[in-house]
Amino acid sequence: MGRGHGQPIGQPLTGHTSFVSEVTFSPDGRTLASGSYDHSIILWDVATRQPIGTLLSGGDASTVYTVAYSHDGTKLASGSGDGSVTLWDMTTRQPIGPRLTAHTGAVRQVAFSPNDDLLASGGQDGIVRVWNVAIGQAYGAPLAVNGVAVYSVAFSPNGNTLASANSDGTTTLWKIAAYEAIGQPVVGSKSYVTSVAFSPAAGNILASGDIEGPVLLWDMTTRKRLGSPLVGNAAVTSVTFSRDGKTLASGRQDGTIDLWAVATHQVLGAPLTIHTGSVTSLSFSPEGRMLASGSADGTIRLWDVATHQELGAPLTAPSITPYGTVRTVAFSPDGKILASGDWGGKITLWDVATHQALGLPLTDPNFAVTSSGFSPTVRPWCRAVSMATYVCGTSAVTSGLACH
Repeated sequence: MGRGHGQPIGQPLTGHTSFVSEVTFSPDGRTLASGSYDHSIILWDVATRQPIGTLLSGGDASTVYTVAYSHDGTKLASGSGDGSVTLWDMTTRQPIGPRLTAHTGAVRQVAFSPNDDLLASGGQDGIVRVWNVAIGQAYGAPLAVNGVAVYSVAFSPNGNTLASANSDGTTTLWKIAAYEAIGQPVVGSKSYVTSVAFSPAAGNILASGDIEGPVLLWDMTTRKRLGSPLVGNAAVTSVTFSRDGKTLASGRQDGTIDLWAVATHQVLGAPLTIHTGSVTSLSFSPEGRMLASGSADGTIRLWDVATHQELGAPLTAPSITPYGTVRTVAFSPDGKILASGDWGGKITLWDVATHQALGLPLTDPNFAVTSSGFSPTVRPWCRAVSMATYVCGTSAVTSGLACH
């Protein structure tokens, strides 16, 4: 196989016997961890594409919903359907102490703090737990979110604040040092919050989108809403910031996309309205001049952020049909390649300049691809790495929440 021609890097990684719920790269890009509904975690050597060692059990016969590496790469955390959280030593590939078992419902997401001393877990039981990584014990009291499910958790860039996205339409901000919520939950709507994202340029700004339709910007310092709600015409399905934090894009269920100026909270021009299905994923190019959008209508569009005009024809290929829905899009670090994943288990690499697919898709027809991203450390010709269900790098957006 020649390099530089958009070809798959060997055969698909196969080993799990059921749905792959999440994957994550190690910080050095050499290892990929995948969690699965088959109750296991597999560590993969990216260079050889082979499993490293044995399968890691994710609790007692329980689905592994989430996996996350520490920022220094020495540990892996996993959350399972039985409510447990496990810390793993990546040198020995053995658990670090007993499983952490404070949740009474499935653990939906885990996230390390920026300096890796704390781990947060959000559960179906409506509880957010913060754990002291060094001693493997709970850090302070449980953070209760009114008895509703917690879908996502994310630390602020300075590690002092935690945000949780909740199924009752609220986003709760937590002061880590005090083990308590910062005031009342931020109320976005009467329904559930679909996505949250911290601004990468100003970690004190949080964006949230929900099923009721508005996008809200919050000042993390004052815990007050910044300006009026960013109101569109339909439920918000995805939010993402440009890398400089100046622009926010929101995709909606009716297929429209709005661009917002973060500083003024004003919509930038008319909505982008070519899609005929729900907008499932958004990604800004690294320099912020282009926006890619994937949709349930089976197309991917590239947009000029300054002019709001579509750049060329939509990206469509047989790899997207017959399943239709494009679940995820992500730019490579240099902005020259776009990766897309669809409900049919296919990942397609696209040449951004020509809008043409690069070689054959990376395919596993048994599983849907719901998230995508690029390893930041490997050579350009082998940046794309696939998994049966998820591909996630340090810049990926999963279900509208920025990976950290």
